[in-house]
Amino acid sequence: MKTSESQTTTQYAFKGSHVISEFYGVKKCLLDNPQRLLQAMRAALTSIDTTIIDETVHRFAPEGVTALFLLAESHASLHTYPAQGAAFFDIFTCGSSDPKKAMRALEQTLQPTFKNCTYITRGEDQ
Repeated sequence: MKTSESQTTTQYAFKGSHVISEFYGVKKCLLDNPQRLLQAMRAALTSIDTTIIDETVHRFAPEGVTALFLLAESHASLHTYPAQGAAFFDIFTCGSSDPKKAMRALEQTLQPTFKNCTYITRGEDQ
């Protein structure tokens, strides 16, 4: 679903939350399944009340998936490395959406044995 700039009228604060995560020990079958990954990302992003404007996904040969989500609140991405059992996620939101909560939802779905997350506050309070 694409939305033109004129259709997006919501104002967002000049402050955002950014979560960058690495998941390791994820089952290869999950990391090489574009439909399952899109479903997991959509569920995680809608659980924090973001608006998905557009999305795209690419499956690499012989394996691996990259997906990008354009959000009214900013963006999200994922990159998978099935041979290494690894996935990298990036969720940045402006306003009141909490990307930490979305990352926890992804963790429940993918069940990594190890994760590394970085939390960044961007912008400033007005």
